[in-house]
Amino acid sequence: MYQYIFSLVLFSFMITGTDKPKKILFFGDSITEGAIQEGGYISLMNKRLEERRLNENYELTGAGISGNKVYDLFFRMEKDVYTKNPDIVVIWIGVNDVWHKTSSGTGTDVDKFELMYADIIQRLQKNGLRYIVVPRLP
Repeated sequence: MYQYIFSLVLFSFMITGTDKPKKILFFGDSITEGAIQEGGYISLMNKRLEERRLNENYELTGAGISGNKVYDLFFRMEKDVYTKNPDIVVIWIGVNDVWHKTSSGTGTDVDKFELMYADIIQRLQKNGLRYIVVPRLP
């Protein structure tokens, strides 16, 4: 999975170039929170950048909080996205929305999930931020 995300991130910057490192923010739940740990997808991407001698061109950071759902991301955009001034935001959310809905009824209804997710994307666009939405892959 991390190779899929890694490819998307690098490809998204192939068409633009600057002298400063590209700041890539990963925004999500516990999957993203754990991604900065050894063996997590962000640490693996950092390792791959080092191997390719590209690590000075990219700054990868995680903004994941365990248990978060789509509405949590919506409410923490100012603090965890805008203040960090990223060049691109990688969004990975939805596991808890579905899991908590089926296991305890505290998840997010599909229509509300779609509305909140769409609003997150619209807010990113309005602020001129590029984004990648990570789909759930089988």
